[in-house]
Amino acid sequence: MMRGEVRPSLLPLVLIFTFFLLSGCASKDKYRYENIQKDYAARLPVPKNTTASNRRQSDVNLDRPVSLADAIQMALVNNPDKKMANARINQSQALVERANAAFYPAFGFYTEYLQGDAPSAFLFKTVDQRMLQPDTNLNNPGWFENWETGVDGRWNLYNGGRDV
Repeated sequence: MMRGEVRPSLLPLVLIFTFFLLSGCASKDKYRYENIQKDYAARLPVPKNTTASNRRQSDVNLDRPVSLADAIQMALVNNPDKKMANARINQSQALVERANAAFYPAFGFYTEYLQGDAPSAFLFKTVDQRMLQPDTNLNNPGWFENWETGVDGRWNLYNGGRDV
């Protein structure tokens, strides 16, 4: 093969890749001024001197002059920085509440079911329940089942200053 020549097996892949690459550039005039104007016409605030009867005309036809008060109102309504600032404030409040949660009492309910033939699990469960027999074969405990249900409660009185 000569240099610069595409192999016949790669030609369909190159054509498909080129098609998908160029199809993303062919937008349907989504970002034309007229389309953006129509999208934002419904979101514009109603000026104070506009009545409900002529609101539809003034919002759809943006060829009227916009007053300073209208421009300020539109900037306040459509300002993404305001929404981001509110989101950050809410996030900070949640982090403060999470940090303070270490000082609140905590209660919980748990249920556990365990079955198996592992010697270590058998040893730990029987010792925890104070039911370990002196003549138990710990290397071959056989099949066992364990069912636990309980209530947890804790209140952190002092943790060496780590929670502050």
